[in-house]
Amino acid sequence: MTKRFTIEGVDYSGAEKTEQPRKSIFSVSPIRKRNLIWLVGIGFVFAYVAINGTPHLRFKNVYSDHGEHALKQYVYHECDYVGWHSQTLLPIDGDCPLVLWLKKTKGAN
Repeated sequence: MTKRFTIEGVDYSGAEKTEQPRKSIFSVSPIRKRNLIWLVGIGFVFAYVAINGTPHLRFKNVYSDHGEHALKQYVYHECDYVGWHSQTLLPIDGDCPLVLWLKKTKGAN
């Protein structure tokens, strides 16, 4: 038998261990909606990326200069974009935006 250490003036009446009934795994409280609201935001981001692709930054381009009085001063012939799926594009209209949302092309690895 082990001797317990006691301190004078301390009430030990509730210190005895009582056996608690085991709860079922189905009695766990459900996750609250306010704790799951951030999943909605992440879902919107994934949906946007699935529809529009990922952002790519123009890294290098080949262009020709038509002078100051032309309708378009620079006409781009080739644009290299760096991002999740880096690509080289040949613009039809001669314009290469600095940031472009691109999807993975079917022929790319």
